[in-house]
Amino acid sequence: MSEIKDGSSPTPFFKSPQQILQEAIDIHGRDSFYVGFSGGKDSVVATHFTEKYFPDHFKGVIYCDTGIKTSETFNFVKDYCQEQGWKLHIVTPKRSYEEIVLHGGFPQAGMHNIVMRYLKYAPMRRFILDRCDEGMSPAVVSGVRQAESSRRSVNASKETHKDGRLFFVSPVLYMGNGEMYDIFLREKLKRSPVYETLHISGDCLCGCYADKGEAKLVDIFHPDVAQQIRDLEAKVKTHGTKLAKKWNTWGKGNTGMTDSHVQNTIGSELICSECKFDRNTDDDSSILDEIDALDKKLERLH
Repeated sequence: MSEIKDGSSPTPFFKSPQQILQEAIDIHGRDSFYVGFSGGKDSVVATHFTEKYFPDHFKGVIYCDTGIKTSETFNFVKDYCQEQGWKLHIVTPKRSYEEIVLHGGFPQAGMHNIVMRYLKYAPMRRFILDRCDEGMSPAVVSGVRQAESSRRSVNASKETHKDGRLFFVSPVLYMGNGEMYDIFLREKLKRSPVYETLHISGDCLCGCYADKGEAKLVDIFHPDVAQQIRDLEAKVKTHGTKLAKKWNTWGKGNTGMTDSHVQNTIGSELICSECKFDRNTDDDSSILDEIDALDKKLERLH
């Protein structure tokens, strides 16, 4: 398979979004599509393709309210879904971001997998399993693309992924950056206004990869979130566990480890082919224990 280069369009060797979604129906028996929606350009384009070419299968978008987001992003998601006529399903984690931080401190780079899995994956999974229990055979449509970043080009290799009853399909997997922006502009699509200030969608500011520069931008452009973070920093110092007090400042979690180093060193240990969430237990009851175990691993890396 040819290498995707930055800004390029996919070669004819790659499947189109329509082909990938059609195979999810024909080969994998999916009867409904729910798009994982962040307000970013990739999820917007993935939603556009799904709704345009498979209107009978498109059942709306899933937005994960992480509890640490910009109000601008949340308002954009609600307003844009209403404007486009997309049904919006909002899901939330069982325990708050604040509870995670008070137990284990502000997340470091190496914690991204389990924090993402808790704040986004588990709530989305509960939603999808409810649909399965209703007799549906749903798929979560992902906006992941290989050309999005060097890490994605390595890790995003599958058009579909099945984790128990949770099924993912990635229709824009092979779409190059140039084609993505061409479609975005041609179809007059919109994305979260937070791209203009933080250069990300703003749906999750957990801080795993944040640095001092991002903290300053949050302070300038999103003072409500900055105040939420400052209040939580103060609370960690007075009410946090001993572990939490080690990591008591947002935006200092990426302590020099590269993204690929984190992924290769500990990512495979945390994300198994058969997700632990598929067991007959409370699917987020062990998150705090995982943070304790991960902290010990990070200590060995430094």
